Amino acid sequence: MNDKVSYIQQKILLYQIQRIYRKLFISPELKHLNYLVNKNNIMNNEWKLQQKRMRRFNENRKIINLKKSKYQSYQEQEELKVKNLEILVV
Repeated sequence: MNDKVSYIQQKILLYQIQRIYRKLFISPELKHLNYLVNKNNIMNNEWKLQQKRMRRFNENRKIINLKKSKYQSYQEQEELKVKNLEILVV
């Protein structure tokens, strides 16, 4: 039992030492590569957000245009009715 506990403690200690070593001795190239990857991820996320915004904007514009066209067609129908009534009256 005691051997198991000491084995687990050794593993934990080894893991902690490896983490510290990695933090302290990461090569500059690797740091720069990490930086580039993170920057690329951020830019991709921004691009995706921009695409979403554009898609939403375009959908909203389509809806607005539809409403305008419906309103215009309604106005045109009303004008036609008025013209027809004027013709009938005359």
